[in-house]
Amino acid sequence: MAQPRVPDSGGESPAEGLYYALKALDPVRRAVLDLSVRRGIPDEDIARMVGTDPGRLAARRDEALAEVAAAA
Repeated sequence: MAQPRVPDSGGESPAEGLYYALKALDPVRRAVLDLSVRRGIPDEDIARMVGTDPGRLAARRDEALAEVAAAA
């Protein structure tokens, strides 16, 4: 799946880089990160919310974290 291009850093602060990296994620991956990492909701509960299994959810979260880390 093609991912949106994150704007070049062009001297932006680390917080701005993180902002753009998160903004470039698709809405589901962004929501998974928010619910999992920020809010601490268990994978089983989030998986039920988004209609997937906990293993696939964990893979989505890991993919999203890798995208953010690469872009930020």
